Amino acid sequence: AGTAISLAGCSSLGEVDGTPDTDDANPQTDDDAMGAEASATVAVDIESRMLERQEEIQERLENEEIDQAEAQEEFQAAQAEALEAATTAVETLAAETDGLDVVDSSAEVGALLVEGTAAAVLDTLENQDVGGLLAAAEFDAIAQSS
Repeated sequence: AGTAISLAGCSSLGEVDGTPDTDDANPQTDDDAMGAEASATVAVDIESRMLERQEEIQERLENEEIDQAEAQEEFQAAQAEALEAATTAVETLAAETDGLDVVDSSAEVGALLVEGTAAAVLDTLENQDVGGLLAAAEFDAIAQSS
C-alpha cells in the first residue's frame, strides 16, 4: 500500500513537518497510512465515452454525409462533451464519498485536484471515469495546458 500511496501523490504520509518519520518504536502501519490525509490529481478517462461517438462520426464520414473538416469539428465537440461529463461524474463521486473533496477542477483537460483520506483518494481508481492518479503538484501544469 505504501508504494501505491506514493504514486498517488501522497509521498509525505510518513512525514511530520516535512521530516521523515523514523521512530522505529512507533512504525506507521498501512492502516494508519490509509487514514492519513492525501491529495492527488485525478485524470479522467473518456475512452469508453468516445468510442461509440467516434464510430458514428467515422461512419458518417465514410458515407460522405460529412467532410473531413466537419468530422474533425464533431470529434472535438464530442471530446469536450465527454471531458465535461467525466469531470462532472468524478465531482459527483467526490461529493458522495466521505473523506474526499474536490479542491479544483479543469473540465477542459479532464483533471481534478482532490484531497481527503489516502483510502478515499485511492478508491477513486475504482470508478470507470478515472484514468489515473498523478501527484497533486501536477494539477497546475495540466490545468494550464488547456
